[in-house]
Amino acid sequence: MKFDPSFNLGHVFTILALVGSVFVAYMNVVRTVDSHELRLEAIEKQVGTSASFQNQVLMTLTTIREDIATLKERSKVSGNSRP
Repeated sequence: MKFDPSFNLGHVFTILALVGSVFVAYMNVVRTVDSHELRLEAIEKQVGTSASFQNQVLMTLTTIREDIATLKERSKVSGNSRP
């Protein structure tokens, strides 16, 4: 084996191809991460909306239960006061 310190056009093309392929691979990773971030944001929005809706339903059900309990108490009181 003999080391030759000179370089030619083939070496330049090889280096340019390596740099280009690294750049393309990096841009592909960035694009993939960006698309995943968009998907995660959409999912987080849906989960947040769902959680908000669930809280509203829970509050409505609690109000209905309280109203039913109030009506039962009123009916017991009015039922006991009737002869």
